[in-house]
Amino acid sequence: MNVSPAPHTRPIIEAQGFSRYCEGILMAVPMLSAWSGGAKVTVFDGTRKPAVSFDPRDHETLLEHAELGCVSLWCATAERAYPFVFRRRFVRRIFPCAQLIYCNDVADLVRFAGPIGRVLAWRGLPFVIIDAGAPVQGLVGWYSHGNMPKYFKGPQPPHLGDLAYTEYAVIGV
Repeated sequence: MNVSPAPHTRPIIEAQGFSRYCEGILMAVPMLSAWSGGAKVTVFDGTRKPAVSFDPRDHETLLEHAELGCVSLWCATAERAYPFVFRRRFVRRIFPCAQLIYCNDVADLVRFAGPIGRVLAWRGLPFVIIDAGAPVQGLVGWYSHGNMPKYFKGPQPPHLGDLAYTEYAVIGV
């Protein structure tokens, strides 16, 4: 993956067989979304596990990213727990926001946007940056096309909402 290609390098990486999988970003304000009945969001601290079922790999992802300085969250419903990882960033060095680093599916973020947004806002992160190919139905925000395209190489593109173990997560680029 190349998730932060400089504009002058894009023709080179395209000539090397990389393909775009993301064309733009959405700057969302998830705390303005409706409350998602019964979902409880907790900040991952590495010690407590959700009382409902969860994928053990998700627990490891949250743990590793929390150790990298990311904000790791569990969103638990009566059925199961969903993982979310965000990286603290500043837009234009002024506006604090959280960049979505990992979730199983962006539809999960849309479903739980209200409670997640309120937890993030409480931590001083009222805005969320999400990789997107178009405006995301169900999220309040502003979409910017052609901004920061992301590339991959191989038969299967990564899913939107998965920047785990990239330079965004590891070094906070």
